[in-house]
Amino acid sequence: MRTQRIAGWGFFAVLLFCGPLPAADEAPSSKPDATIDLATVEDVKLVKAQWRYSDVKIVEVEAPGPDGKPTKTHDIEPHAQTADFDDSKWPVIEPTTLGQTRAAAKLSFAW
Repeated sequence: MRTQRIAGWGFFAVLLFCGPLPAADEAPSSKPDATIDLATVEDVKLVKAQWRYSDVKIVEVEAPGPDGKPTKTHDIEPHAQTADFDDSKWPVIEPTTLGQTRAAAKLSFAW
């Protein structure tokens, strides 16, 4: 499944560049060269980033069941997991508004 491979490679890349993780009770021995807060307008501009938002719909689909026969189950739309997903039509939101509630529901999921 493509999504799993991408997620796996991303995890591998993090471990490759970060090196070994410290023990839970071990504090880092040095400070990072730089930090960035993507919840601030200044830092988002610094890296030419942009926050976008979309509600996710839970949809009924057919998929193979445990016996291999089609069965009804649920999925989400859109599938925005891959790096090549086009989110250009999603509204841009300001980083200072990330903490705001955007959905009024008992169950919600958003990208």
